[in-house]
Amino acid sequence: MTHDLIIRGGTVHDGRGSAPVRADIAIDGDTIVQVGQVSGQATRTIDASGLIVTPGFVDLHTHMDAQAAWDPSISPCSNHGITSALIGNCSVTFAPCKPQDRSFLANMMETVEDIPADIILEGMRWDWESFGEYLDSMHSCGPAINLVGLVGHAAIRFHVLGERAIAATRGDEPDVTEAELAEMVALVDASVRGGAIGISFNRLAAHVLPDGRPIPGTFASHREITALAEAAHRAGGIAQVVPCIEDVDDDRELMRAITQDAGARLLFSSVAEHAKRVGGDVDALRAGGSDITGITLPRRFGVLASLRTFLPYRAAPWRAFRRLDLDAKLAFLADRASRDEFAAAVDADPEFNKSARRTRWLGDGEHPTFLREQTLADEAAAAGCRPIDLFIDRSLASNGLAMFHSSFANHDLGDVAEHLERDWILPGLGDAGAHARQICDAGYPTFYLSHWVRDRGTVELAEAVRLLSSAPAAVIGLTDRGVVAPGMRADLNVIDLERLAERHPHIVGDMPKGGERLTQGADGYIATVCNGVVIAENDRPTGDRGGRVLRSH
Repeated sequence: MTHDLIIRGGTVHDGRGSAPVRADIAIDGDTIVQVGQVSGQATRTIDASGLIVTPGFVDLHTHMDAQAAWDPSISPCSNHGITSALIGNCSVTFAPCKPQDRSFLANMMETVEDIPADIILEGMRWDWESFGEYLDSMHSCGPAINLVGLVGHAAIRFHVLGERAIAATRGDEPDVTEAELAEMVALVDASVRGGAIGISFNRLAAHVLPDGRPIPGTFASHREITALAEAAHRAGGIAQVVPCIEDVDDDRELMRAITQDAGARLLFSSVAEHAKRVGGDVDALRAGGSDITGITLPRRFGVLASLRTFLPYRAAPWRAFRRLDLDAKLAFLADRASRDEFAAAVDADPEFNKSARRTRWLGDGEHPTFLREQTLADEAAAAGCRPIDLFIDRSLASNGLAMFHSSFANHDLGDVAEHLERDWILPGLGDAGAHARQICDAGYPTFYLSHWVRDRGTVELAEAVRLLSSAPAAVIGLTDRGVVAPGMRADLNVIDLERLAERHPHIVGDMPKGGERLTQGADGYIATVCNGVVIAENDRPTGDRGGRVLRSH
């Protein structure tokens, strides 16, 4: 018998947490047909001797909603073993959308997720109004990996209320009428029955529109959110929430309302600092039968600063400097007089020196040093200089390539380790597709396996694979993925664990209109297979695409 693909002789971690076995895997079409000793031939064979074989990883928090239209490779997700990605998080989606609302939704995505609105408007087809039609459009783009979509509360609310959907401050959110709420409920139901796997909500006040007002729904009543979560639940969907973080009481009550009053399954973004305050509440709700899953980045969350990417400093000395192109920045800093004047002004700014106490150089080695303990302030104190001097020296020495990681959450790696041990936490929250020139955390599966599993031994490999595959697949109802077994879809990774490592984040100019974004490669992925198609080999994309839009119905 001839199979389409055989992966031979690998150590198979099946995604269930079972003990690994040495086995062959036979694939016909998009399906695994045999695991064990496979006889016969194959159109293509991958030698996995001495390597591990895992299910493809499932990423529960991305913003590839726009990028999928012009980058079918779905990078950097596909560079790190991810074969299924959830889009539509944080309440911001491009559907449902009336034709006259396209600019509003694009501009909202820009200010919340730093994806330029002009690129969104030009790069996407905009051949939809309903959420189901949006999914049709994304599917027709032929993605390399699978996409799964949430419908956003902000889009639902604006579709029904227009400008009335937007509140200026907390307490100013207009409550909806029964008729308006019924219309929103119907839209949620139609969206889930059209393929969305649920609805996403935002409670974070920092997510704003271009004019500074919070995005629609940020301060919506619990009555409204409960009704919409219940509508999604009745149609078979989940609720995803970005919590307020500053208002822990609201977060606690909202989690209770969604899971108990609405009866919905809840997925929420979690950082170690916030979990210290609400972790006991989550435990209590779960003990009472609530289905709650949190996801967190398995390292520090942070913004990437460099002369080539983004400078997250707002004080006066930086304003004119930020407008210069790279060559002009380098020439300015190479001039001793201009450098001295600039450095003195920056050093007098408390904002930069405060930031330096949580900013770390990613190094100039082959791989980024996300684990560096010494901050820029620590290094400067040891060297007897100012933090800005180190920033400038390293930027000049690297021709602007030096990159600095400024953390804003999960600051303490000890706290992160404890957070990852919670039975309701999954590694994730890479935010791929968002914050194009500021953040690049999509390499979290590579970091998780290389650091916490291989180097630290904090997590057993079989359990780590489960947490990256079948566990997140179950959260979003992917019953035919996340496990290596006959009859399951052939989403797989072949990995050299000893060589596994993130590459340095870097800029590429592959967006429409010449737009630039951060991306990141990896070492150690011998092959990634999506629906039976080899989409990456030896840490490089093959150009073949096996992905689909996966629907709830």
